[in-house]
Amino acid sequence: MDNDKSLQKKAEQSTTMDKPEEYKEIVTNDFQEQMQKLILNSGSVKTTKEQNNILMAPVNVEDVEIRPDGLIYLPWMEYASRLTRAFGMEWDLVPNGMPKFQNNTIYWGFYLVIKNSFCGYSIGEQEYFTSNSRMSYGDACEGAKSNALMRLCKGKGIGIELWKPSFIRNWKENYAEEYYDDYKHKKLWRRKQAVKSAQNPEPIPNYTPEPTDASADQLDTQKRKRRTKEDMLRDNIVDAERKAVDEIMDMEARHQLLREACGKTAMETQEDVDIFLSAMDLWKKGIWDKDLEWMPDEKIWRLKH
Repeated sequence: MDNDKSLQKKAEQSTTMDKPEEYKEIVTNDFQEQMQKLILNSGSVKTTKEQNNILMAPVNVEDVEIRPDGLIYLPWMEYASRLTRAFGMEWDLVPNGMPKFQNNTIYWGFYLVIKNSFCGYSIGEQEYFTSNSRMSYGDACEGAKSNALMRLCKGKGIGIELWKPSFIRNWKENYAEEYYDDYKHKKLWRRKQAVKSAQNPEPIPNYTPEPTDASADQLDTQKRKRRTKEDMLRDNIVDAERKAVDEIMDMEARHQLLREACGKTAMETQEDVDIFLSAMDLWKKGIWDKDLEWMPDEKIWRLKH
């Protein structure tokens, strides 16, 4: 038994820990030396007008999300997308060592390197509880990395409107709403349901407006053209995903719940939406169990036989 524990302990140690002290010093010094060389080039990245337009483009209000506590933000992929469109694959986040875990929070520092030039350094953080079965340690580390990317881009002025009080007030007034959560017994924030951007209205493909003196039947046909079943299903799927975000479910947790409830990782039908919302209601109450099965006729959950 003691031998098994000893072998397990050795297996958990990293390969670097098994190396001599002089090896670790060489590795550390070499990394620091390389970073010092990059830092000397800080601020030397030259960008074209097209690249500047990509990086500093106004934030699309439809891409903005809001946390239950009222903080608005852009998902990390929006920042990554801008950098990739501007620089292709000539940018990267270089970790400063391994993540640190302290007081239920993951801390991880990253250097932003563009075209072999140092462009910033920031420490990302992500709250993590070991008892949370819906978020692994790896998920939390990814969250810290995404947070570092957001902070680095903010330092360069990318998406800077999100910290401008007038933008925040205007966005909340038009795209968000405060509501009372009966389960948590407090007021929370969420995106307004089915809000469309006045600046970027959704086009209606192959649609020609009817004459102003159209009959009632023609007007009914017009409405049907505007709102197809596919449109309504798409909106319902988006609303369901936003409700999951309101409950602070990360992507992995949503995929896991979908796999367990619907047997898939994405909602495709209205039935998927109904099942997911019902399962999420049990999830947020802490009583979801993967051994439950959905009874479509009764629209209830019951334990599998």
